[in-house]
Amino acid sequence: ASGDYDKHMYQRLLIHEVVHMIEEKLSPEEAMENRPGWFSEGLAVYISQQHLKDRDMVEAITGHLRSGKPIPEMAQWTGPGAYLWGWMVIQFLEQRFGWAEIVEILRKNASKDILPEFNKLSESDLFAYITSTLIKHYLSISGVHRD
Repeated sequence: ASGDYDKHMYQRLLIHEVVHMIEEKLSPEEAMENRPGWFSEGLAVYISQQHLKDRDMVEAITGHLRSGKPIPEMAQWTGPGAYLWGWMVIQFLEQRFGWAEIVEILRKNASKDILPEFNKLSESDLFAYITSTLIKHYLSISGVHRD
């Protein structure tokens, strides 16, 4: 390796890791161990904008959408899926409730089931948002058109 690296990608990675540190600081004891991985990784990916700007992540998301496969159910968002799909929930929560509410939930919630904290939010609400808004965005930037 020549030591070349993408400075902006590295900055986003650092921001991602700092978000985890801030989440840990804001959260009750044991919360990070109990929360679903998609929430913590989604928060870090969304704030660092890796879902918009890191080529590998954008290609993984658009490639999945191009394949025609549905977005997996949230219970399957483990490992790489936590990074690829978790940010969509955070974006939805930010737009629906705002950052103040997200931070308040971070401060209070230490359970595995974080979604009910947001006014009985359901997984179907999230998937309706994801399919109506985010898929259209990724299909447009990837040059794939769907009806």
